[in-house]
Amino acid sequence: MKLITGQSKVELAQQLATGLSIPLTHLALKRCDNGESLARVDENLVFKEQIVIAHVLEKPVDSSLMDLLLIIDAVKSAQPESLALILPCYPYSRQDHPTPDSTGSAAKLVMRLLAAAGIDKLITVDMHRPDTLKNAPFKVCEVSPIPLFAKKVLAKMSSALIVAPDQGAIHRAKALADCIKTDWTFLTKQRLENGDIVMGSLTRGVEGRDCILVDDIIDSGKTLFRATDYLLANGAHQIDAFVTHGVFGHGCLDRLTKSTLKSLTITNTLDLDPGILEHPKISCVDIASILAKNKKNLFFL
Repeated sequence: MKLITGQSKVELAQQLATGLSIPLTHLALKRCDNGESLARVDENLVFKEQIVIAHVLEKPVDSSLMDLLLIIDAVKSAQPESLALILPCYPYSRQDHPTPDSTGSAAKLVMRLLAAAGIDKLITVDMHRPDTLKNAPFKVCEVSPIPLFAKKVLAKMSSALIVAPDQGAIHRAKALADCIKTDWTFLTKQRLENGDIVMGSLTRGVEGRDCILVDDIIDSGKTLFRATDYLLANGAHQIDAFVTHGVFGHGCLDRLTKSTLKSLTITNTLDLDPGILEHPKISCVDIASILAKNKKNLFFL
């Protein structure tokens, strides 16, 4: 088996190669003067070899996704026995159904593009909705960061109340609570037309409790920070958050600085600017250990 990456930032790929005890091969990706990209495999790939591609999305996401498709196509030309893709953060995962702003499903379009490019298996982390890829024409393995989060929670906050900031995160809150053998609750949420967020009711009292919010994505941060304010207003002692994918859209870091959230733990499923990891409230756990833990079940078809 061989692990391939076509990116300049190879930290996660290198950690995976070490954890899997396999070599890391670099694929040459060249940007042309006209803005197009060229992908070329400099190292000879053995015919009928098992290949794993590791790709961490960079900004702009559209360009990074196109680069990935070119990488898959270049590797597929070597006719590998099987081709698995490690894509820690699945692009367009929140666009998984028609909305007033979009009549299509970009998440399903990405699925069709990956299938057309020729992957046999996708390994990804914490999909926005678990059933988004249920009809994918390739095998899908979704990895949960909850064991990583649980290890950190147990070290410092084992008696905390786990809170889902909305109903979409209930399965994450329940999984984390089950791991550390504590209780959990969830908030209701309403997103207004102007993008503002109103938090609703609690299903369990939080007075005097340390609370841990758990979710899959932090983008604007409004959901997390409104949930934090709501919990504190209802008597919670302090709030920490564990979120898988650190998107950090415009204004998010400033909101985090001003927020009453004590700490935010994320994973390295995305390419993160150094300034993000230097923020005093942010810490990062390495997802490579989970991805490499069960080599046989994850990567072999």
